[in-house]
Amino acid sequence: MLCAKKNGQVGIIGAGVWGPPRFVTRVAFEIYYRNLSKNSVDFDLSNISATNGDGHTIHLCTKKELEHLDRVDAAFGGAAVAMNAASSSLAAAMPSYTTSSGTFSTIGSTGTYTGSSTTYNPSQTAIANQAIQANSALQIQAIQNQSVASSSQTSRVVSRTTIPPGASFTGLIVVKKTPVVNFKVNVNGEEYAANFFVK
Repeated sequence: MLCAKKNGQVGIIGAGVWGPPRFVTRVAFEIYYRNLSKNSVDFDLSNISATNGDGHTIHLCTKKELEHLDRVDAAFGGAAVAMNAASSSLAAAMPSYTTSSGTFSTIGSTGTYTGSSTTYNPSQTAIANQAIQANSALQIQAIQNQSVASSSQTSRVVSRTTIPPGASFTGLIVVKKTPVVNFKVNVNGEEYAANFFVK
C-alpha cells in the first residue's frame, strides 16, 4: 500500500515473520514515510495504531521490548544447551550393563543360568564427551548467530526520528500475529490507512 497526500507519502508492506520460525507469534511490516511538507516532522510508534479484524487494538512492539525478548530467548537457549550437554555427559559416563542367559545340560541334569556383568570403557566415554562438547559448541554458535541476526532486525524497528522536508524514512513495525491487521498512520495532520490479511 502506498498513499500520497499533500504533506507526505506513506507505504506499508508485509516484511514476514518475526523471531525464530518455531515460535511465530509476531509479524513485521515495513513502513515508508516521505515528508513532502516544508517543515521537519517527528515520527515514532505514537504516529501508528493497529487493530485486528474485530477492531481490538494490537500492541506495537517497541525496540526495547524486542531487545529484551532477544536476550531472554538467548538465555533460555543457552540454558537448554547446557542442560542437554550435562545429561548427555552423565549418560555417556554411566557404565554399560550386559545381561546374558541360556540353557545348559550335562549328563543327567539340565538347568538354566542368568548372568550379568558391568563394563566401563573410559575411552568410549571420552569420545562421547568430545562429541557432546562439539555439538554444544555448534548449538551455542547457532544461538549467537540468531541473536546477531535478531539484533540487526531489531535495530530497524521504528523509533523516534526527525524527518526533514523532502527526506524519507523506513522502519519496521512488529505486531502480534493475527489474521487481519489494520494500520492507521497519523502524521503531519494527515491520516493514512492500510489493511492486511496475515497467513
